[in-house]
Amino acid sequence: MVVNAILADMVGHVSNNKACDEMIYHVGSSMANPVKYHDLRDYGFRYFNAKPCLDKEGNAIRVGKFMVLESMASFQRYLFIRYLVPLKGLELVNVAFCHYFEGTYLDINKKISIVKHLVQLYRPYLFFIGIFDDINREKLHMAAKQGSTLLRDVHIGIPNSGGKLRWRSSLTIKAEVKFVNAEQAKELVTVAGYTVLDVRDKIQFERAHIKSCYHVPLFVENQDNDPSKD
Repeated sequence: MVVNAILADMVGHVSNNKACDEMIYHVGSSMANPVKYHDLRDYGFRYFNAKPCLDKEGNAIRVGKFMVLESMASFQRYLFIRYLVPLKGLELVNVAFCHYFEGTYLDINKKISIVKHLVQLYRPYLFFIGIFDDINREKLHMAAKQGSTLLRDVHIGIPNSGGKLRWRSSLTIKAEVKFVNAEQAKELVTVAGYTVLDVRDKIQFERAHIKSCYHVPLFVENQDNDPSKD
C-alpha cells in the first residue's frame, strides 16, 4: 500500500511545473477505520489461541485476555490499588518485624519504580490519541481512479525467484498500479519504451533480477548506524 502510493505520487508529480512541491501523504486507516486497544487485545487472544506457543515439554501455552488501560489515569488507579497499597502494607509489616522483609520490600519497590519510569518514558506512544489526516492520499487515490493518464500508465511486474515476471491475480489495487505478466512486460519495454525499475534490496537483487533493469532500492542499509543519514 505504501509502495503503491509512492509510485502513484512519483508519476502524478511528473507534470507538476513547480520547482518544489511539498506534499505529505499519510498512508493508513487511523481516520477511516481506527484500531482500538481492545481490538489489538482481541486479535492477539484469538491468534495465540488458534496457534499457541509451546513450552519446553511441547505443551501448548494457554493465554487469557489481559487488561487494557486506555489512559494514564486508569494506569495510576490500577497501580495504586493493585500494587502500591499492598506495598505500603508490606512496609509496615517489615518495620513491625524489625526489617525482616527488607529484601523483599526493596525488590518489589524497585520493580514498581522501573515500571513507573518506563510508562512515563513511553507515555507519548502508549497513550497516543492522534489521528493522521489522509486527505492528500485520498485525493491521490481519486485522481488515479478517475482515469488520469499519468497514473494509469504505471505498471508493476512481480519477479519470482528465477527473475521472471509473474502475474499477481490475487492482489487488487485500484488504478494506482497495474500488474503485468512476462509477455506484457516485454511488450512494454521493447515496444512502448518502458524501463524496468527494481526496487528490492541488494540481497534480493543479487540473487535474481531482470537483465537491463535499473536497481533503485527503496531502502538502503545504514552501515555506520548514523541516524542522520538515509
